[in-house]
Amino acid sequence: MQDDTNTKLKSLEEENLKLGARIKEVEDQHLHLEAYSRRENLKFENIPEDDASREDTELVLRSFLERYLGYVDAASVEIQRVHRVGKKKEGKPRSILARFLRFKDCQSMLALGPRLRETSFKMYQDLPFEIVERRRAQMDTFKKARRNNIPASFSKAQPDKLFF
Repeated sequence: MQDDTNTKLKSLEEENLKLGARIKEVEDQHLHLEAYSRRENLKFENIPEDDASREDTELVLRSFLERYLGYVDAASVEIQRVHRVGKKKEGKPRSILARFLRFKDCQSMLALGPRLRETSFKMYQDLPFEIVERRRAQMDTFKKARRNNIPASFSKAQPDKLFF
């Protein structure tokens, strides 16, 4: 009877390991799908916020794109949705989250990102927190590869995977 119980226990442990691996795989797929659905989103930080009245966030963003990024076609870019994110904190403007209609517009704005280096403004892709954490863990390897002139980038399909 004890041998039979041990055999069943071993079988259940193996099945549990297989199910745990499958759950991890499904969670990764879900995370990658979430990142894919956010690929037209950009997040902007430190853009001044008008506290006195209800601001037109889209107008504020278009003005920022023209003035600081030098994006010439800012008036013609189609924005699906744009709004401030988070709770108001004294003395600190909330981030702006913008969803653009076209992925190409998003990519062309990201390409202008180096123009913000000497400013307090920040612009980056809107990625799920877990992917940001996974990328952060690989950042030393990424920077070391770049310093040694080894082409390195994160995958678009699996944004937490580093490729050389």
